[in-house]
Amino acid sequence: MLGYQAQQSLQVAAEEVLARIRRDRDRVDQRLRPLLEHIESHLFDPGLDVNQLKRRCGVRDNSVPIQFHAQLGLPPHAYMEECRLKTGCRLLEDTDLKVWQIADLLGYSSIQVFSRAFSRWSGMRPTVYRKRHRRKAAGVARDSGLGASSGQLEIESLRRALTGELEAAEAQLLIKRLVSLYPGSAEKLAAAAAAPGPRAAAVRQKKPAGGESLSLLGREDVERVRAEAVWSLIKDLPFAEQRRAVAEKLRFSTPALFELLGEHCLIAGRADRRRGIELAELALAALEATDCPAVDHSSLQARGWAWLANARRLALDFSGAEQALSVAEELVPPAEEAPLAYAELLQKKAALRSDQRRFEEANALLDRALPLLLESGGKRQLARAMLLRANVVYEIEGAEASIRDFQHAAELLEDQEDAYLSLAAYQGLADVYVRSGKYREAAAILPRFEAIQERSPSRILGLYLLWLKGLMAQAGGQHEIAEGMLEAVRDGFIRANWLAVSVLAGLDLALLYSEQGQSFQASRVAAEILPLLDTLKMRDETMVALGIFRRAVQAGTITAEVLRQMRAASEHLRGERPTRPSA
Repeated sequence: MLGYQAQQSLQVAAEEVLARIRRDRDRVDQRLRPLLEHIESHLFDPGLDVNQLKRRCGVRDNSVPIQFHAQLGLPPHAYMEECRLKTGCRLLEDTDLKVWQIADLLGYSSIQVFSRAFSRWSGMRPTVYRKRHRRKAAGVARDSGLGASSGQLEIESLRRALTGELEAAEAQLLIKRLVSLYPGSAEKLAAAAAAPGPRAAAVRQKKPAGGESLSLLGREDVERVRAEAVWSLIKDLPFAEQRRAVAEKLRFSTPALFELLGEHCLIAGRADRRRGIELAELALAALEATDCPAVDHSSLQARGWAWLANARRLALDFSGAEQALSVAEELVPPAEEAPLAYAELLQKKAALRSDQRRFEEANALLDRALPLLLESGGKRQLARAMLLRANVVYEIEGAEASIRDFQHAAELLEDQEDAYLSLAAYQGLADVYVRSGKYREAAAILPRFEAIQERSPSRILGLYLLWLKGLMAQAGGQHEIAEGMLEAVRDGFIRANWLAVSVLAGLDLALLYSEQGQSFQASRVAAEILPLLDTLKMRDETMVALGIFRRAVQAGTITAEVLRQMRAASEHLRGERPTRPSA
């Protein structure tokens, strides 16, 4: 049994995941709440597994794990393991506990079992993770002797480092961080540790003939580390204080902080749309406080306004997105002067046109953006554009026409660390295969999709995964399993406010019931769908099918043929966003 101090470390490290479990408990159905309460109370018990969980909570209904998956994006066993392993990450980052002690604290039967689970989930062994992810302030402070027992840099020292008043000890800390980021430059950076400050760090190196040469530490590297440190210092402040700090106190000579905030803007906008807009505005404020050449400044301004347009688009503020794009178009230099900024603007505009269902315009914009990205963009930027084009082509030409673009995007992302984009690529490709009846190809894709989803869960993409598995279960004759999955998917999309997509899942469920001769169940589901259809904007060409569907629901004469017609006519709803932004 480990001592009191280790148990206290576990309690501190688990605060974040236990808070997540409590938040999840408050937003799920009543019948799932006892499961989450038990997980919160017994997360680190060695014997906790799904069977024990169901037994202790008196659950006998096999549909409960499916509902758990639909509402929380993960099956119960993966949810529990992720909570344990995220706690393990904190212990590896923030404590000096040995790996076997962490395994014991988390409830694993042995260090080997823990290491295998951790490697599967994170892609690296616990010891490797610890070396790479020691807390930036804590780990470096311990190594240098600064920061005392708390493992944190003294606030005043950190503030001086962030604002450019770098003393020798502070310079040493930042350079040690650089060594971990750029191991190929370790010798040069380590030699620079004794210099008076990274901004003017001169490194004397031996020439082959025995003489000495003088070289400078890369300014961009130092500024990137400063940007990361700035963000760690201000990320939890209220937005108004963040903006004031960025605009008035923190001067940069490269766009490092602007670029970092742009990355966080895109990630945050997927989960919290209001926060995505704030970070885009913060990036623009950081750029105004950055000293860089006028040409670069104009190009960067255009990129920042394009980010703001994208954040507003994700928040369904299409009018605000159009205004931001207009500003970006006025600022962006010609394609030959700033190809990346120009391509990014075209891509963001194409995304807006796609959401506005102006697919031909979106496709034309992507045709102009892709050659520029092929020439000057990175793999992730190109993959993002390919994914967008795949979805646009799906709408214009149908599922099979988009296969090549989905495949290309998935290939580009194989060595990238963007789990969300990888999930989107595999989900799109698997969806195309299933819709085209290519179940063997889909079966080859789904394990990759599921592996990424378990490591980096996305609630909406998790519902899409469950949907595809339900359709494949139906194709394989496992009708009862398919019914449970499709019902869970429909309910999950309703709770997430993706009403248009819930209609499609509901039509798939009703069609499954109808084809199995369960006319009462088919009629029930169809009657639940009709009010949702009335809230959605339907195309003119779908109105005939909707009229037939409405009359059949009202008369109680729903048939498989009517459902097929309505399902085909509603396919355009596949790409619809939620009816309003989530909180």
